[in-house]
Amino acid sequence: MEVIHLLKVKAKKGQPGKAGELDVDDSGGLKVKRNTDPIVIVWWLKDSGNIVFEEPKAVRQGFNWFNSPPPGVFSGPLRSADGKRLILDDCNIADNDAPNGWIYVLRAYDTVTKEIYETITRIVDPPKGEDEDEDEDQDGDGCEGEDKRKKATTNPAIINK
Repeated sequence: MEVIHLLKVKAKKGQPGKAGELDVDDSGGLKVKRNTDPIVIVWWLKDSGNIVFEEPKAVRQGFNWFNSPPPGVFSGPLRSADGKRLILDDCNIADNDAPNGWIYVLRAYDTVTKEIYETITRIVDPPKGEDEDEDEDQDGDGCEGEDKRKKATTNPAIINK
């Protein structure tokens, strides 16, 4: 029996001169049960007007991995004819997961304004004015002072279990 996971994606306008954001409704990472049958994952740009996903093979890929899985874990991504959906098969039956899941990047654009949208999948600096402790190694990296950089909370991931 084929299983389909539908993930709604909302586009949020960016500040002038900055890319907009794609917010994936995955509740902290899509958890996919290992199965001998491929599991279909669909990202859907819901209520997005003129915004469509970039082509998967375009220069600014509509889908690519932030931390690449081994070959055979996932199929190559496909884009629907209307550009509103990206489709991927999860074929992972082995025990070869990333500790926090496979983090991916989605990109889209507005066909009229050409404004760019993407998921946040990078290390970001803390808000200005946060108090820093310079006296001890807070994050266990062997360096004194706390590393205040955090992964963005919108890092979308696929977690096989």
